[in-house]
Amino acid sequence: MYNSQIMANRVRELARTNNISIKDLMKECGLGENALSQAAKSEGGMKAKNLYAIAEILHCSVDYLLGRSDSLQSEISVKSNDNHGLNMGINTVEFAVPVTVAQETQLDENQQELLKRFRQLTYKEKLNFMQELVEKTEGNE
Repeated sequence: MYNSQIMANRVRELARTNNISIKDLMKECGLGENALSQAAKSEGGMKAKNLYAIAEILHCSVDYLLGRSDSLQSEISVKSNDNHGLNMGINTVEFAVPVTVAQETQLDENQQELLKRFRQLTYKEKLNFMQELVEKTEGNE
């Protein structure tokens, strides 16, 4: 279990830093206006999918929100296309975690463009995009 009050404080701090109101943040994540306050008061905290949505919008790791790390960012994995996914002829980037500025400069032009476009999607659009990729990949097996 994690300390839900630490999580709520970190979300508030990052939202303030990013000039995002808590109301707008919760709305973007598909949550009610009081979801953060309710999670901070409860022992169970917040569902993982909701924490992930918040972390995506605030460009931080879920570990940071949970208080398991003092670093805003987690590591990113960049690997050569191994034909287990869509064969796009470029390296694939696993977007499960945010990318630091230093890491982003190490990506090639195509990867930077993909990352930029992916970041512009809403949380729901990201989920739909990932679902389409899974379906296409399963169809190619």
